[in-house]
Amino acid sequence: MRFAPALFALALGVLSSLAAAQAYPNKPIRLIVAFPPGGTVDAIARPLAERLSVALGQSVVVESRPGAQTMIAGELVAKSQPDGYTLYVMSASHLLTPYLIRKVPFDPVNDFTAITIFGTQAYVFAASSTQPFSSLKEMVAFAKTNAGGVSIGVSDATTQAVVEALRAQTGVGFTVINYKGGGPIFTDLLGGQLPVGIVSPPVFAPYAKDLRLRGLAVSQPARMPLLPDVPSVDEALGGSGFDVQTWYGFAGPANLPRPIVARLHAEIMKILAEPDMKKVIANVGLVAPADPSPEASQALLKSYQQKMGTLLQSAGIKPE
Repeated sequence: MRFAPALFALALGVLSSLAAAQAYPNKPIRLIVAFPPGGTVDAIARPLAERLSVALGQSVVVESRPGAQTMIAGELVAKSQPDGYTLYVMSASHLLTPYLIRKVPFDPVNDFTAITIFGTQAYVFAASSTQPFSSLKEMVAFAKTNAGGVSIGVSDATTQAVVEALRAQTGVGFTVINYKGGGPIFTDLLGGQLPVGIVSPPVFAPYAKDLRLRGLAVSQPARMPLLPDVPSVDEALGGSGFDVQTWYGFAGPANLPRPIVARLHAEIMKILAEPDMKKVIANVGLVAPADPSPEASQALLKSYQQKMGTLLQSAGIKPE
């Protein structure tokens, strides 16, 4: 009988959780985005928030909290109540913050509950046409024979991981130049001030035929429909296995009740299956994951952090 109070408390907790989930939502929901308006995340977050508002019967308000390698947005979500009223459009960069910043006030994996990963996205090696190379193979050869190699612009941990993966595969050193965003990288590429930059497909696509730029390769195993004329790194170099991508998904703080996770996941999946949302996803070069379930998404957080974190550490990158 001495176990009865504990069992009663457990049952009461379960019933309270179920009751809260059944009443959910009964007030507006905040959808936190770690990037400024106008980018890939914003292009997906806003139309999805509009549709989710209708599906849930409550306003879903997008809040941009950029800065500090996604740490500002991540901390806000990690320290919020696990009640489903503060959600997060999470990117792969979120998981790599500890490899760039020494003191991160949250655990990028354990302090969050994954709801779904809705898309993966490769990057483009884009080069200024002022450079003496027109392919990735020629760029690598040029870097081998010229002091200082080739300067490559990156905007965050995931874009830097692309460069480090190429360094590991080819044994060639590159000079990494850190930018505050993809926009400034693209501006310098167009102006000829930057030799090569790692940029997102939707940013590069409108300029695919621009004589000022060259698409050298995409960082996934095969060509992408959005950029059919740009080869993969494997195709360009004759190797196999080069695959460094980012991804985007939805999450909440740790201990988000499973009934709320299930409700949000179901509604988001319905919205993403709508023809117009499929078009939005395709237009930014995202590919749906094979398994978007909450369980698979949570597992991806850990595996991605381990894989990319090891790559950054092996390159000698230390948090500042």
